[in-house]
Amino acid sequence: MKENPNKASSSESSQSIEQSQIEATMQGYEDSLQNRHPLVWWASLMTPPTMIVGALVTVGLIKGWMFAIKLMVAAAVTFVFFGRLVILMGQNADPNLKFDIFLSPIQLFCMVSYMDFAAAILVAFHVGLLFELPFFGTRAKSFIEDARFVMKRFPIIEKGAFIGLVSFVAFPLAATGAIGGSILGTLLGLSRITVFSATIIGCLIGNGSLLLFAEWMEPITRNPWIKYSSIVLIIMLILFMEWRYRKSKEQYRTP
Repeated sequence: MKENPNKASSSESSQSIEQSQIEATMQGYEDSLQNRHPLVWWASLMTPPTMIVGALVTVGLIKGWMFAIKLMVAAAVTFVFFGRLVILMGQNADPNLKFDIFLSPIQLFCMVSYMDFAAAILVAFHVGLLFELPFFGTRAKSFIEDARFVMKRFPIIEKGAFIGLVSFVAFPLAATGAIGGSILGTLLGLSRITVFSATIIGCLIGNGSLLLFAEWMEPITRNPWIKYSSIVLIIMLILFMEWRYRKSKEQYRTP
């Protein structure tokens, strides 16, 4: 059966209007905080970059600048592609190597959780500001679309807002995590503090579960063949999960 083009066009137009309204609401949410509580606005805006720079300087002074560089590379790769699943790639230090390219599972857990904490502060308090940034603006719109899909597909999340948000954040997908969770919490009408709290709890549950699994698997993956095969499998798992999620979203959006 052919899809009615007028119906499809009307549906897309309606979604576009709804998306614009949500963006306008979130930007108004941002302006409200800046006007009513300027100190909170500035403090929550400056805390995340200060945390990141402070952590790198501290790590560089204590563990050495080569380790700080390795941490920066790991953080960038985590943010761009792996997400919290990078914890599964952790390997404890090999005493036979002068410089091991891998971080341990606990180090990756701390790094990812620290990044989540910084992101949760930024997005929970400044979700409207994201639309004005060159790269994050496009990503924020995508996260809003994901959050709307989740709310419509799983209405139970809206009914049990706090627990639903925690569960959503804990699940390892690109659409979830600290940024996606903070946007979903805002759409659910939760307060900034509630959004931040639920997001952090969800991140710790999700990250902690992966840490336990990584530590359990670590003795097995000491073999180089198993180690690199595991990395390939993790990459394939990420791609498959994202493909299934996107396919499910497209099927649900089809009129």
